Amino acid sequence: IYAEQLLLGSFLINNEFIDTALEFINIESFFLPAHQEIFDAIHTLRRNNSLADIVSLKNYFSYNKKIKEIGGDEYILKLVNEASSAVIN
Repeated sequence: IYAEQLLLGSFLINNEFIDTALEFINIESFFLPAHQEIFDAIHTLRRNNSLADIVSLKNYFSYNKKIKEIGGDEYILKLVNEASSAVIN
């Protein structure tokens, strides 16, 4: 679960990671349904040539009314914070 969090957080920090990772991973690569939802949203945003970051992801889920299903805005922020902390440590 922690590895999934770090991976998703890294995608939000640097969209080049998701662009490269799409060759190797897909939605089934994630165990948690919430992580599958987040991955799908990031992938959709990138496929539409949009920036996938905290703000765009929040807007995406707010529009689709799924933000609470994935843990709210706080969870998206946690993903980025966890990935940032892992890089620093």
